[in-house]
Amino acid sequence: MRLKVLARFDAFKKSRTNVAAAKRIGVSIPTLWRWCNQYSAHGLAGLQPQWHKSGRRSPFANVRFTQRAIRQLEMLIARAPYPRAGWVQFSQSPLCPPSVAEFLKCKGRPPFKVASAVQPVRLNNARLSLSADGRRIFLKMADGNFFKASLTRI
Repeated sequence: MRLKVLARFDAFKKSRTNVAAAKRIGVSIPTLWRWCNQYSAHGLAGLQPQWHKSGRRSPFANVRFTQRAIRQLEMLIARAPYPRAGWVQFSQSPLCPPSVAEFLKCKGRPPFKVASAVQPVRLNNARLSLSADGRRIFLKMADGNFFKASLTRI
């Protein structure tokens, strides 16, 4: 595509000025000059778009949680009155990556890249059962994990 534009520019340039030729083609003069320099320096490879160099990288793109950390986070979120409180408690855990813990302490919320990677606990897929003696409650999650709580008499 860019090579065709450069070829058209060379054809138009012979009969018109650079500005008129660039306007006719629909590309700015600095862009054409940059493409010409890249083509003369690197050949066809210099005209290829370099999408991998564009955009900002998230500092949390390479953060990975261990299964143990995910399990602890799920339990904290399930026990907390709201999910953010569970995340803030998780920031004090040694299992929490340092960059995530620092972000949680500053902002009071998890980074989007990390929060979207960790699936929230869904209690609507859980089964609740009572022990035979009536002293314990068991909560079986959809993924097979169990939570156990003891009941006290008032």
